[in-house]
Amino acid sequence: MERIMATQTYSAKRTSTVPHATSEKAGPRAWAALAVLMLPVLLVSVDNTVLSFALPQIALDLEPTSAQQLWIVDAYPLVLAGLLVTMGSLGDRFGRRRLLLIGASGFGVLSIAAAFAPSAELLIAARAGIGFFGAMLMPATLSLLRTIFRDREQRRLAIAVWAAGFSAGMALGPIVGGFLLEHFAWGSVFLLAVPVLLPLLVLAPILVPESRDPHPGRIDILSIVLSLGAMVPFVAAIKSLAVEGFAGPALPLAGARGAVRPPSAAPRDAPARHVAVPARRVQRSHPRQPAERHRSGRLPVLRRAAPAAGPRPQPDERGYRP
Repeated sequence: MERIMATQTYSAKRTSTVPHATSEKAGPRAWAALAVLMLPVLLVSVDNTVLSFALPQIALDLEPTSAQQLWIVDAYPLVLAGLLVTMGSLGDRFGRRRLLLIGASGFGVLSIAAAFAPSAELLIAARAGIGFFGAMLMPATLSLLRTIFRDREQRRLAIAVWAAGFSAGMALGPIVGGFLLEHFAWGSVFLLAVPVLLPLLVLAPILVPESRDPHPGRIDILSIVLSLGAMVPFVAAIKSLAVEGFAGPALPLAGARGAVRPPSAAPRDAPARHVAVPARRVQRSHPRQPAERHRSGRLPVLRRAAPAAGPRPQPDERGYRP
């Protein structure tokens, strides 16, 4: 009797674990969500290179200067690259799907504004705004893939599709831009975002689940300002050097870039009081000395005494110092 009860208990445990194991596999709904998430990925990558053939027509209509033409092309990737990490942190805190929908809405509205921009200055501002909202799309899509695909093999395949779609969009940008310019005005390269983002805004709330980090890290506003403040003067110096040479403001802008540093950063020649080392190395090399946590909470810190004042000891006959 006890053997029969034990057999029934074992079979019950075995059957109860089978649905849990199969539930990790993503179904057709998850793959449909992947197809929806690929729309903003393709759009962001296409927008990086779609202006390759549209710039001559923009130059004829808006008559920008040489420096303005460079900013029309580079304002978008500059803001996009500078805010990717920041937008990823915001998505962890406030919700990745929510940030995805906000980014898609702003991307579409500013794309329409860029298509009908009456001046080069407004077009540059619109491109920078598109980069701001585009930075919300990229980290949100990649983070949502980890939430949707729990199985390791399926997640690996989904990330491979994501990376392939981004690379394909970079290659398709000049082709799509040339096709649109052959039949329409230069504003059509920006209006391309509207039909791509409309299905995302409709289907993402239905197919894509919301996710966020239950313990998000703090948002460092100073680091955000410093990251952009370090890149913008450097890029501006390169553009000024290309247009006006060394007679322009290239050198002052480069110097301003070098002056951007955290106010709490210590000079290089300052004596170090704390050395950040991995926890395993501290435990192995100094098993009796406890490691203290760093202020950031991530790396342990091994205290090192400050060098004592006075003359250094002389080496012995073997050349070793005591």
